[in-house]
Amino acid sequence: MKKTIYITMFGVMALSGAGVASADSVDDPGVLSGSDLAIIVGPTGIGDPNATFIADAESLYLDPNGFSPNGFAEDLAFYTASDNFGPSVAAGQNDLTLAAVADYYLGIFNGEHPLTLFCYSQGAVVCNNDEPTLIKDGIPSDAIKIVEIGDTSSSQTGWDGAPGPIDGFLDNTAAPNTLTALGLDALGWGNLVGDTTPTNDYDTLVYTIYGDMWADVTAPLCVLCHDAYLGLTPAEISSAVPVIDGLTTYFDIPALSTTALDNALLAAVGAL
Repeated sequence: MKKTIYITMFGVMALSGAGVASADSVDDPGVLSGSDLAIIVGPTGIGDPNATFIADAESLYLDPNGFSPNGFAEDLAFYTASDNFGPSVAAGQNDLTLAAVADYYLGIFNGEHPLTLFCYSQGAVVCNNDEPTLIKDGIPSDAIKIVEIGDTSSSQTGWDGAPGPIDGFLDNTAAPNTLTALGLDALGWGNLVGDTTPTNDYDTLVYTIYGDMWADVTAPLCVLCHDAYLGLTPAEISSAVPVIDGLTTYFDIPALSTTALDNALLAAVGAL
């Protein structure tokens, strides 16, 4: 049974400058236009996001991309988001499939009013891995929209102005990184080896802070950046460089200064 949390803070932090487009834009209403329902798939340790988490996710990443301010959010009540990553991701996929497929065939969402998945860190892996199943179960590509932050299976082809690809930790475990893959297998997490973000299932927006130690492992590592997403400012998010790969658009958030990172971590405290 899913726990439903009704968002009561609409408009408190409504932002018009972040993301691909403003929800107020006449020419481009945003990728999430028409969506008024979101399922929140949280990061490790946050299987049941609090109201602050949900409100911040909506105001920073959903509303600016066209999500309806009259909507509500559900979390996956059975998703444990434990640090036993392999089994936790597999269980999360099952929970997400059951929730999304049931809602789709009950007519709760469709192509005109798509479901939005907001997925953070381990939650992004759950969403990425479940996309082929959702497609196979008959949910068409226009009926689900996905927004991810701190995607540990990010498979972007490159960072603007910096050498090498941006790989999330799991995407970077594919061959030839066989030792890491063997390590995951030894932990019973073989289902995560070489995980990568799909590019052609559903419209997906992926936000990555440069150097995020889990989502951008090929850059100089920023150990605390992974916890900063829900504390970023609208200006920091809107400064991101978009890189399009099929139906997936990556938003590369430039490196944060020490002060900006400290401020973001403090702002995110109530949500994490």
